[in-house]
Amino acid sequence: MSASRNEELPGVSVVIPFRNEADNLETLLGSLGRQKYKGFIEIVLVNDSSTDNSVGVIHNAAHKCPIPVKLVESIYNQEIALTSKQQALDLGVRSSRYGCIVFTDADMQFDEHWVYSLVKVYLTGALMVFGHTSLCGQRKDMFALWQSFQLEYLFTIAYAFNKAGITGSSMGNNMLIDRKAYESIGGQEGIGFTIVEDRELYNVFT
Repeated sequence: MSASRNEELPGVSVVIPFRNEADNLETLLGSLGRQKYKGFIEIVLVNDSSTDNSVGVIHNAAHKCPIPVKLVESIYNQEIALTSKQQALDLGVRSSRYGCIVFTDADMQFDEHWVYSLVKVYLTGALMVFGHTSLCGQRKDMFALWQSFQLEYLFTIAYAFNKAGITGSSMGNNMLIDRKAYESIGGQEGIGFTIVEDRELYNVFT
């Protein structure tokens, strides 16, 4: 990160739960390290019971990332009525330090202006922002093309629903939320057990 920071921009904590993502974590940290955001950023990686070499990959890659990387271990508690991912998300938020929380997944790659594009909308007064997600990869077969089309179609429907004032959906791999707003609803415990935590979180704020 550059030594000069814009103190007027909010600090951003990128919270990423992961499980067995050894093949993706180095690419993830590389793209996050190229962010051209002038405020402070931290990366909070939450290990959700990985059994592969994910932690080793993080230790090897973190020192090359110009953004501070924090690794925390999430231990699934069956007495809490949440999925293991939901518990990992809440632990990530509790372990973070900044007022803007960005949720994403470990199998992502980002444009260098990704963080700023979310913060720019947040600065207009939005408590929650979610962005566009596209599929990328080496596969160019018909299945991959169909997946890409399907994802674009879902975003089109979500946009139309939003314009019509109807609750639609969002992508938990590309979401910014105001920390105080998230805490005010009780985080994941506030929305309760669900495997579509991104949609339920979106519902609270629409």
